[in-house]
Amino acid sequence: MSESQVCCPACGFDVATPVTRFTSAPSPFSVPINTNGRVSTSDDDLLSNYLQGVRADISTQDDVILRLKSALTRAENERDRLQGVFDSHAALRSPFQRCPPEVLTEILHLTIATPSGGPPSLRGLNAGLSKISAVCRLWRTTVLSNPFLWARFRLFGDSRSKGLMSLLRTVLDRSRDASLNVYCHPQFDFDAEDAFARHALGTSQRWKHARIKLSTESNINLYAQIRGRLPRLEWLELIGHPYDGSQNDPRIDAFEDAPQLRALVLDGRIPVQKLVLPWTQIISLDIRYVNDRDYLSVLSMTPNLQVLTIDSRAHNQRLREPEGIVTCLSLRRIHVDYLALLQSFNFPSLEELAVKDLTSDIGAGNDDKKAEDIFYDFLELSGSPIKKLKLAVHTNVTDFPRIFDMAFRLVDLDITLPSPTTAILFFQALLSTGDKTDVLPELRSLRAECRTMTHVKDLVEVDDIADMIVSRYHPPDATVLQSVHITLPHVSLLRQQSFQARLKKLPDFLSLISTRDEMYTSFICMVR
Repeated sequence: MSESQVCCPACGFDVATPVTRFTSAPSPFSVPINTNGRVSTSDDDLLSNYLQGVRADISTQDDVILRLKSALTRAENERDRLQGVFDSHAALRSPFQRCPPEVLTEILHLTIATPSGGPPSLRGLNAGLSKISAVCRLWRTTVLSNPFLWARFRLFGDSRSKGLMSLLRTVLDRSRDASLNVYCHPQFDFDAEDAFARHALGTSQRWKHARIKLSTESNINLYAQIRGRLPRLEWLELIGHPYDGSQNDPRIDAFEDAPQLRALVLDGRIPVQKLVLPWTQIISLDIRYVNDRDYLSVLSMTPNLQVLTIDSRAHNQRLREPEGIVTCLSLRRIHVDYLALLQSFNFPSLEELAVKDLTSDIGAGNDDKKAEDIFYDFLELSGSPIKKLKLAVHTNVTDFPRIFDMAFRLVDLDITLPSPTTAILFFQALLSTGDKTDVLPELRSLRAECRTMTHVKDLVEVDDIADMIVSRYHPPDATVLQSVHITLPHVSLLRQQSFQARLKKLPDFLSLISTRDEMYTSFICMVR
């Protein structure tokens, strides 16, 4: 391959080969070299002078090489710069660059999330954001310039924490005017911690989500300074000490004036009669623990409530029996561990119900009603069939047809079944053929789960599931199952083949359905 000259782009000078050099002239020793001769003693001085000249040419060429290497390095650096310009402009077309800053911010929030799901501490937030900013220049710019990344943290005072005030100031400065999600823990026993708390409370006008622990009278008085200074507050969690709740507790009115407040979480024995809130604004209520006598009070004070959640820690409590039926007209969604807690309540507008444990009546006196009866009574009392049901059955329910008849408008059904026997009854009841064509006619999404820790296979008859799916195939103008997710005890390969064979009459369904296996478990999925 011929060598190309390295020429100056301006003048054409060959930068790799200087114009004049010692070895440009013919060597006086070319004849002895070509004939493999030997230099005579009389020519030894001449040879020494010639070798010195060649060494000078070599040194000159070394200098040329160094200059060329330096030029090449500069050229490579310039090439990298140009590539960076190209990449940064080409990235304007990439999906990542098109992500709004809010989306990237949420991704980074998930990256620094704590294992418990709670907000990170100030130190954890600072460390997490430092790691994120080291990923690339774009992420660093986003971290440092986007105030929303600095707006989620936990304000926590600890006598052993040093430098926390300066870190708090840094975070508040960088978050600028962004709305804050804060968790204030009241362990302020020393002057420094009290100063920390007061500095944090000074940001209350920016609070959007707040989790506040109220444990002592002095702690409650501390929050009095933010009364009337919560213009952005939308979500509030109040945590009380489990042994609080005496009649001598002070009036809690720090959160009375919060025009945007819509969601409330009550956790602990907070005396509701002492709690002054804009109750009529609340549309979402999560009761994790309150005095049992306060359930009715809370529900009566929230006439516009749409979402109600009652946590498992309330399972050993019993609602006071109301005088007659209590009606909540506005309630749309209920999430509760034990349905027995809501006996004697009427929810005529209910659309979504989630029950974590449908079992024998826990904490509801000596009636000892069956779980089925409690559920039937609840549906009958509410009057308006629900559209979305999530049910964890921990008892042997047998009368699924009755449930389906009372909840005939179900669009979304998510159920956990306790045993293969119950699962068989469930899928058979969902069959929509013959004189049973009106079984949940509007059902679009089905998720059913039945797990067992055993190597025994085929505990649930999958042919019943195939027949159920086939029976729910309708013309395009009618409701069709859009998604199916079924978890079963392990199904043998032979039964899986039988399942597929029963679906061959519906090739469009067959192409959408997939099956897979894990230890003790098989999965059937279909998404249209």
